[in-house]
Amino acid sequence: MPTVSSSRPTRESPRPDAAYDLVLVGGVPGAGKSTAIAQATDDLDHVRAVDPEDISWWLRRQLPAGTPYHSYRWLVHFLHTVRVLIQLLQGPAAGRRLVVHDPGTRVRRRGLFLALAHLAGWRTVLLYVDVDRSAAQDGQRRRGRVVESFDEHWHSWQALRPQLVANAEQSGPPRADQATQVGSTLARSEPSDAVLLVDRATAARTLRQLC
Repeated sequence: MPTVSSSRPTRESPRPDAAYDLVLVGGVPGAGKSTAIAQATDDLDHVRAVDPEDISWWLRRQLPAGTPYHSYRWLVHFLHTVRVLIQLLQGPAAGRRLVVHDPGTRVRRRGLFLALAHLAGWRTVLLYVDVDRSAAQDGQRRRGRVVESFDEHWHSWQALRPQLVANAEQSGPPRADQATQVGSTLARSEPSDAVLLVDRATAARTLRQLC
C-alpha cells in the first residue's frame, strides 16, 4: 500500500510544501477514521478537522440520557454535511489544511463534496482506511454504536476497493506534480484527486504527513 514520507510537522510550523489543501478521509463504519483524524490533527493549529463525532457528542449532551444513537443518527449526518459544505464553499486559504471525515461509503455524498471542492479550488487527496470486516465491526462495538446498514456499506466498499488497490500498485505515493486517479466509482473524481489506501495502523501517521 502507498505511503507518504516526510518530516513530522509541528504545532507552530505547518508544512509549506504540502500538495493538498483538503484531505477527505473515507472507509467503512468502524474503520477508525475518527481515531486517525484525532491522533493526526489535534495538536495542529493550521488544520481544521470536520468530524461528525463532534456533533454526536454535542447532541448526546443535549438529549435525554439513554437516547439511542440510531434515533438521531440522521441529524448527525445532516449537520455534518452542512458543516462540510460551508467549509468547502469558503475555499482554501494559504497555509491552512482541511480534513473531512466522510462517514460510510456513500458515493453521492462523496461526489457532492468533491464537485464543490473542485469548483472552490481545493487541491484534494482521498485517504481510505482499509480494514477487514471483523475489524470494522469490532470498531463499531468498541465505540458503542453498531451501524444497522453496515452490510450495504461493506458491499459498496468491496466494489470500490479493487480499483483502489490496482491504482495504488500502479501509481505509488502521490506527489505535488503527480496525482493519481481511479475510475467512475469515485463519483466524478478528477485527475487532481490523489488517492491513498492505508491500513488502520498507518492511517494517522499518513494523514499527519499530508497535513
